[in-house]
Amino acid sequence: GRIFHGNFGNSLMNNRPVLTQMLERLPATVILMGTSMLLGFLIAIVLGLYSGKNKNGILDKITSLFCYVGISIPTFWFGIMLIYLFSVHLHILPSIGMHSDGDRSFGDLVLHMVMPCAVLTFANASQYIRYLRSSTITEMSSDYVMVQKAYGMKESGILFRHVLKNAMLPVVTMMALQVSSMLSGAVLTESVFGVPGIGRLAVNAIETRDMPLLQGTVIFTTILIIVGNLVADLLYNV
Repeated sequence: GRIFHGNFGNSLMNNRPVLTQMLERLPATVILMGTSMLLGFLIAIVLGLYSGKNKNGILDKITSLFCYVGISIPTFWFGIMLIYLFSVHLHILPSIGMHSDGDRSFGDLVLHMVMPCAVLTFANASQYIRYLRSSTITEMSSDYVMVQKAYGMKESGILFRHVLKNAMLPVVTMMALQVSSMLSGAVLTESVFGVPGIGRLAVNAIETRDMPLLQGTVIFTTILIIVGNLVADLLYNV
C-alpha cells in the first residue's frame, strides 16, 4: 500500500528514503541505457538491412563475425580492456564516474560516457543486427518486394520504406524483453566504470544487506519491464 503512494521505506544504512536515492541515480542509468540502446538500434538498422540484402556476401560475413564477438564477450571484461587501453595506456579517456572534479560541462559528461556506452552498444547492436538480418532475408523474398522491383523502385527505397517496417517487429519485441537484461548489463558496466546509477546502487545494497534499498531497485526493474512491453505493443501499430 505504501509503495503505491511512493513510499518505498528508508535505507538501513543512511536512513534516507529509498525513492529519493533511486531518483538521484536514475538520470545516470537513463543516459547510459538510453544512449546505448539508441546507438545499437541505429547501427543495427544499417548493418542488419544491408547484411540481410547481401546474404552470404563479404559484408554479411564481417557483420556476422562482429555479432558473434559482441554476444560472446562479457561486458565487464570488455569494459576492463577499454579502461586499460584508453585510460591506463593511452591516457585519452577518464575511467571512472560521470564528471571530473569541478567540471559539470556536457563535453566532460560525453568523455566519461564514451567507454560505458561503447560496452553496452556493442552488446546491444550485436543482438539487434542478428534479428534484423534474419527478418530482412525473410521480407526480401516476399511478394510485395517483387512488385516494388517490377515498378522500378530502387533497392534502397524498398529497404527503408517497406522492408524495414516489417523487419522491425521482432526487433521491437526483443528490445522490450531485453530491458531487464539491459539493466543487468548496466549493473556490471556501472560497477566497472563507477557510474553512479541504479545498477551500482543495487550492488551497494547487496554488499551492505540493505534490504529496503534492494527491494526498491527490484521493484523499479519490474516496473521498467512492464513499461517496456507496453511501449512495444504501442510501437507495433506504428
